Amino acid sequence: MKVLEVNEIYKKKDKKSILKGISFDIGEKEVVGLLGPNGSGKSTTIKSICGLYKPDNGTVNICGFDVKKARKRAMENLGVAMENPSLYVELTGFDNLKMFAIERKVSKERLDEIIELIGLSDNIHRKAGTYSQGMKMRLNLGLAIMHKPKLIILDEPTNGLDPDAVFQLRSIIYRLREDGSSIMFSSHQLSEVEKIADRIIAIDKGKVLSQKTIIEIKGKYNHLEDFYKGLYN
Repeated sequence: MKVLEVNEIYKKKDKKSILKGISFDIGEKEVVGLLGPNGSGKSTTIKSICGLYKPDNGTVNICGFDVKKARKRAMENLGVAMENPSLYVELTGFDNLKMFAIERKVSKERLDEIIELIGLSDNIHRKAGTYSQGMKMRLNLGLAIMHKPKLIILDEPTNGLDPDAVFQLRSIIYRLREDGSSIMFSSHQLSEVEKIADRIIAIDKGKVLSQKTIIEIKGKYNHLEDFYKGLYN
């Protein structure tokens, strides 16, 4: 089954064409890196998948549910962690998670499982405003995966993180895939994409330029960086 199907989506903003027929899909338990320079259409693509933007044409299906026609069912299968976490900084990490757990009718067992997974057990009762950027990212990710979504989208998850925080995030992504989720993430850190992703989707000027597995890329290029330079330079 395809967890995500993006079919010929077009989007204009202020009369300017941002997306020009973007199409791709993501399979079960697949980790996909979304690549492209600033202004390539990555953010608009992500927001169109999440239902924050309505494409002018084309369709987005999550686990077979059309985001436009069956939005509630589609969103039940989606978890999103955007680049700048929207957290209640005066509340503890636990209270941030508990509020969302109540809203989603998630069990205490699942809440405890999330706290262990994101590695915040020792700091969960501190105010979120005192957290490092890496801890905020992990808390935000905990909110996104609370309801066990089949598709998880991470927007620039490694931005501003120190090496230890990046290692922790990578470990969490591996665990989420093992637990049955598919992950799509955008990033400018090519070395990290190379380590985490099974496949990359490269876009520019609102179009898909290339879709290749990391194995295919390494078979022809020394590193993802070499492939990227050849694609965009």
